[in-house]
Amino acid sequence: MINQNNPSEQTNIAFLKAFKALKLAGLLRDSGIRKAQGIKVTQVFELLLLLAFRGKNLYRYLDSKYQETAASKNTYYRFLNTSTYNWRRFLTSLSVKSFRHSAG
Repeated sequence: MINQNNPSEQTNIAFLKAFKALKLAGLLRDSGIRKAQGIKVTQVFELLLLLAFRGKNLYRYLDSKYQETAASKNTYYRFLNTSTYNWRRFLTSLSVKSFRHSAG
């Protein structure tokens, strides 16, 4: 029997493959985007990025049946509002890496 995934699951799989291929965890670390404790920074970033690509809202996600698997709301909002993270460096590095990955 052929296993067919639903579109949202296919999006998740494709997204995770791209996340690993571009080595976003290393880019986050090199850009000074780190957390001291708790859930890994890559898991927080991965969920926020996936929600954006799927057109979902963080509030609705945390209020859904997935609430038990997610971190607290404050974790995500603190992550987004931390002023010491060098987002410009991260985005520049991501752009360069994406260009090289698509050209190569």
